[in-house]
Amino acid sequence: LLFLGCQQVDDSNADFIVAAGAEPWDDGRRPRLGDIYRPHLGATMILLCQSLVADSLKLNIRGPGVESEQSLVVAGLEPAWIESRNLWVSKFPTGVDLLLCDDQRVAALPRTSVVEIGN
Repeated sequence: LLFLGCQQVDDSNADFIVAAGAEPWDDGRRPRLGDIYRPHLGATMILLCQSLVADSLKLNIRGPGVESEQSLVVAGLEPAWIESRNLWVSKFPTGVDLLLCDDQRVAALPRTSVVEIGN
């Protein structure tokens, strides 16, 4: 935080939230979602995962910028994160943008996308 010149604030005021994807989100916490007049103020959440290519949790993704439907497999991501994310973006255009990261890759799941847990 000191190196980046950032200050630590509670989730409801944070621009960015970095968390371990393998640890469940506390339902009592709520990220900043923006509002109808300023949806761009919704937080960006960065979840650190074990792998974005290991077949552990399958996510089916569709929406703007995704041709047809795409699948993403993620290891080290608690499914409750996706359930919470879907709740947070349910009142589009408000919501959060989600970045899933492993040691070498990043997958962006903007609030405009539809993300479902696959089989």
